[in-house]
Amino acid sequence: MKVRGAKEVPLDPPSYPKPGKHTGGINDMVLLYNGWYEGGKGDLSKDDIMPYILYSDASGQPQDWMYDGVLMLGLWTEHFGGDMGTGTTDLAGWQWYLDKTFAPEGDMHALNEATKEAGVLLNDRRHRTKVVLALTPIGYWRWNGT
Repeated sequence: MKVRGAKEVPLDPPSYPKPGKHTGGINDMVLLYNGWYEGGKGDLSKDDIMPYILYSDASGQPQDWMYDGVLMLGLWTEHFGGDMGTGTTDLAGWQWYLDKTFAPEGDMHALNEATKEAGVLLNDRRHRTKVVLALTPIGYWRWNGT
């Protein structure tokens, strides 16, 4: 049933946001999980990150930048198996995650080192990789009733 005077609004086709100021200048972003995962899968090294920063051809020769933005997402902490998405992570879990991510030899350091090395290989030392860090506030999901 249509309400009197209602007008049909055309739908925009689904699409990704166009790069610009509202995307922080990010054109292509990759998701890297950096929380606690079995076997250390969330512990990022420069070598782990390099394929996401530097595009190389089949013979391994550097060609171009790959992604210009990285979304770092930690879903779990090692502290009592805290789930950062559901709010079951306590303060010690969050501290562990922040220390792991921002430690002098942590995940952000590995990203910086990968970007610097790729910059040398591509003769573009001024390039910077943009970072989005996804943090879910403690208790957010329960607060919203889910």
